[in-house]
Amino acid sequence: MTTQNNNNIKEIITASILLKIRTTKKFVANFSSSDIEIMINNLLSVQDKIIQQEAKNIENEKARVKKYEQAIAALSEQGLSLSDLNKYAKKTQTKRK
Repeated sequence: MTTQNNNNIKEIITASILLKIRTTKKFVANFSSSDIEIMINNLLSVQDKIIQQEAKNIENEKARVKKYEQAIAALSEQGLSLSDLNKYAKKTQTKRK
């Protein structure tokens, strides 16, 4: 039964791939090679922009984490902890209300 299921799955995957190939061929047939080249270059450009933005996001996150680490280190040097800071923030917040 397992072999039969595997064969069925392979047939479904193969049929799906063949359908995608045929659909792609029909789609591509409507465009010139230069049009397709432009589309590919546009897609690659978008991909590059996404990669660059993700790299920038990672760098920004690293910088943010570093600031938090520096702030925590500064608190520690003063003999304070984050829980002390939270307690102070809660007290001042209640005074404002």
